[in-house]
Amino acid sequence: MIIVGLIIIGGIKRIGNAASIVASFMILIYCFFGTIVLITNASAIPSAFALVFHDAFTETAAVGGFWGSTASLAIHAGHPRKVCLAVYSPTSLA
Repeated sequence: MIIVGLIIIGGIKRIGNAASIVASFMILIYCFFGTIVLITNASAIPSAFALVFHDAFTETAAVGGFWGSTASLAIHAGHPRKVCLAVYSPTSLA
């Protein structure tokens, strides 16, 4: 708690320096444990690739791609005009 207080009191430059150090360690830890998971499950990797390529060309994947593309285009077109009423309240549209 004291270290956090000293970093915050130090200003934006000290916050940036601390964040870059923490992010560097996070990357190393993520890569280390990711490698451990891959090594531990190495026998399942070929079947996982086979499953991806097998299921990528089914009717379900085509329909999911169509609906995902449609939703993306609708959100992209409607967002600048505030058409998405689920996000905005009636008072914010006035």
